[in-house]
Amino acid sequence: MAQKNLSNHVSVDSLVTAIDRDHSLKNLAIEVPGMTTEGSAFVGYYDDKSNDIRKLVVRHFGEMGNTATTYYIEENQLIYQKRLSNNYDKPFYMKEHTVKSDSVAINCLSKKSGCDQSSFANDLSVFRKEFEKRIAH
Repeated sequence: MAQKNLSNHVSVDSLVTAIDRDHSLKNLAIEVPGMTTEGSAFVGYYDDKSNDIRKLVVRHFGEMGNTATTYYIEENQLIYQKRLSNNYDKPFYMKEHTVKSDSVAINCLSKKSGCDQSSFANDLSVFRKEFEKRIAH
């Protein structure tokens, strides 16, 4: 499928804001055991008329940290990606562990964006399998 050049039409910030403010979007939450040591959780926000996934929030949990990645999607194209990572100095279940946090936000329509298309494709594929079982049919 050919991707449209969205960057000429609307700013990414306004698209992200529109997706975040669209209260008509439905959501589907799934848990995915086995992807990480402590599991993963996905929440997809979709248009219930077209079944287009507009936003996908993916949380991966582990003994030594967790990551939350939010993907914003317009016309089946990744337009923006936010990632928050929390790393622990020792396993989370041990007393007095400390957390180091890092966050990054990337405009995926920028020519030099550095968007993680591989993780997006994998996460979207995992979510879409369950989505199609529950919603699309």
